[in-house]
Amino acid sequence: MRDGVIAQSFYSQGTRFLDVTDPTNPRQIAYYRPADAASWQPYWHGKYVYVADNTRGVDVLEPTFR
Repeated sequence: MRDGVIAQSFYSQGTRFLDVTDPTNPRQIAYYRPADAASWQPYWHGKYVYVADNTRGVDVLEPTFR
């Protein structure tokens, strides 16, 4: 989690970014879902999110929603 935002991946659904600053009302604020997604594990490192993907290897994302 970074600044109240969770990065979550689930295979063909890609990577979702959820704002959980209000845990009673989580909301999706961004996503990355390529056509051939097989994403399964996002890791925050600095300003980047590294996502392991069974099809493409590693996706490197730079969220800019804030």
